[in-house]
Amino acid sequence: MNDIQSLELLDPATLTVDTNVRKDAALTPEFVASIKEHGVLVPVVGHRAEDGTVHVLMGQRRTLAAVDVGLASIAVHVVARPEEADRLATEVVENDHRRALTDNDRAEAYHQLSLLGVSPSKIARRMGAKKALVETALRVKGNDRAAAALAAGITLEQSAVIEEFSDDAEGAAKLEAIATENPGNFAHWAQRMRDDRERAALVAEATAEAVEAGLIVVSEDPNGWGYSGPAASLYDLTTADGEKLTEFDADGVFTSGLVTAE
Repeated sequence: MNDIQSLELLDPATLTVDTNVRKDAALTPEFVASIKEHGVLVPVVGHRAEDGTVHVLMGQRRTLAAVDVGLASIAVHVVARPEEADRLATEVVENDHRRALTDNDRAEAYHQLSLLGVSPSKIARRMGAKKALVETALRVKGNDRAAAALAAGITLEQSAVIEEFSDDAEGAAKLEAIATENPGNFAHWAQRMRDDRERAALVAEATAEAVEAGLIVVSEDPNGWGYSGPAASLYDLTTADGEKLTEFDADGVFTSGLVTAE
């Protein structure tokens, strides 16, 4: 951030608090009571716009609490306006030190920086975060369903899984419910759904290959209990001479084996 230009005593009610990365100012009764009793001990930081108004860069909570308790003035370090990206990065770091940001707060900051053209690598360096974490957050923020889950208090890690299944409305809804009602089982269900999806992809691939080969695809296992369909397992059939049939004799296929469909 640029060097301090002046230290001024200003009426907090005249200060402009710009959109902050923390959606909830979190003015707890204890924090407000402390400001009322002791005042703002650490000066806030702001810049003076062309119209003369001072916009708060750091110390939004202190400013809002000072207005809330009716302080006549607070100390403000007035600086030259920093670049927006640097303002956001500094703000996140400051907030992290003073009161832990939520996953949604941090992801929103990464998102705002990306909109300003800052790459994930540079965001990670500025924020002191891992690049993979930044990329995950940006992916979540880029998906409406996952972003909504994150904003609702679901963790970034869980929201990333919801993004993974966002093309499956039923599956995503199930994951959202588990994350909210039984988060301890979330990882188990997520892996189970991944396994199911992988199996479904393998079945789809095998089905396509069978159809291309001219085979009939049957949906039930002829060896299953109570099966009464038209197919029969090759392994239960022989030729008129008593020889076992081979896969070359099959005219149909089930995912777990070859059958004859006639």
